Amino acid sequence: MTAQTVAQAWSLIGRWYSIPLLLLVWQVAVASGLVESRLLPSPGSVWTALATEVGNGTLIYHAGVTVSRALAGFLLAALVGIPFAGAMARSALVRNLFEPIFFIGYPIPKIALFPVFTYIFGIGTPSKVAFTFLECLYPIVVTCYFGFRGNASIRSW
Repeated sequence: MTAQTVAQAWSLIGRWYSIPLLLLVWQVAVASGLVESRLLPSPGSVWTALATEVGNGTLIYHAGVTVSRALAGFLLAALVGIPFAGAMARSALVRNLFEPIFFIGYPIPKIALFPVFTYIFGIGTPSKVAFTFLECLYPIVVTCYFGFRGNASIRSW
């Protein structure tokens, strides 16, 4: 082996050694009884469950449902948010009416509204799509607004 190969190997180990170390600590914690396996299953149990769920199609089905909900919420937010940001950028009336609402509401964690969405839309797909819509709407409107204004500087707010 050349010195360059050894250096590359040590560089790779230096970047990634924390992952096998974490897995080892996890396994030792569960095997020693320090952590109850019912609360934190061993890495082997997790791997077995993952392989089983992928193999029988359950995980892929549920991942597809989740991705479709996320895409629906994002697409609705884009369909509403981009024209809305354009209207805010072009019209002083719309800007003066809605800019304070968006810039005050932007930093507020939207997760606080999840119980309200669940109460209004129920526990199924509509509440999850509506929540994703709200989470995506703010960044889409704010970034598109600044883009449409041609003002890349966010210092103004």
